[in-house]
Amino acid sequence: DPMIRQYPTNPRLYEMRGTILHKLGYLDLAIKSWGQALEFNPSNEGLKKFVDRQKYVQTRRLASP
Repeated sequence: DPMIRQYPTNPRLYEMRGTILHKLGYLDLAIKSWGQALEFNPSNEGLKKFVDRQKYVQTRRLASP
């Protein structure tokens, strides 16, 4: 977060933060951070696909009993 405060429009920092949050089990926050990365770099197709898969996984988890 200190780096993001210093470089608030760097999409790579938001992507890295999302990855760390994901590894820590915070999928909701990770998806938000990746979304911010995509706002600054909408041409990152690999990240778009990955985020879509993670949203699908999250939806499946919420829908399962």
